[in-house]
Amino acid sequence: MKDFMMALIFSKMVLLTASPISIFDGVYSIYLDKPISAVTSGASLQLDVTSMVLGVDFNDILEIRREVKRLFPSGSISANLIGRGVNTELLYDGNTFIGGRKVYLSLTGNIPVSTEWNRVTIDSDINLKNVLIEWKNYKNQVKGKCNANNENWWLFS
Repeated sequence: MKDFMMALIFSKMVLLTASPISIFDGVYSIYLDKPISAVTSGASLQLDVTSMVLGVDFNDILEIRREVKRLFPSGSISANLIGRGVNTELLYDGNTFIGGRKVYLSLTGNIPVSTEWNRVTIDSDINLKNVLIEWKNYKNQVKGKCNANNENWWLFS
C-alpha cells in the first residue's frame, strides 16, 4: 500500500526540453536545472515524435504503428541518465505510446528508485527532428496476485 500511495502522490511527467530539439546522428546532452528521480522502477524517458509521423491517418492505429516501426528501428536510440557516480542506460526497443494524436517512443531500462540524475544524454543512429523529451513516472500502479503461484504483479498505466 505504501508503494501505491508513493506512486500516486509523487508521480509526474517532466518536460526536459522547453522546445522541440533535433538530433542529427550523434549524442545530445541535456543539463537539468533540477535533478530527476524515479518514483517507481517503471519510470521512462519519452520522446514525442509526433512531428515526424504527421503524414499518417491518426484514425488508423495500424498505419501509425507501421510508420513508427519503419522510421524508428528498435535499438536505434539510447540514453544515459547521469548522476553523481551513477549512470543508468535506457534503450528504445520498440515501445510506443499512441493517443490523443500524439506519438511517443519510450526508452526503458533498469531504473533504480531514489536515485537522482542531473544530466541526460541521448544517442541516436537516426535523425530526430523537432522532438520533445519527457521524463515519466507512472501515475497509476495496481498490485494483484497471480493465481498460479500467488506471486505479486504490478500494472502501471
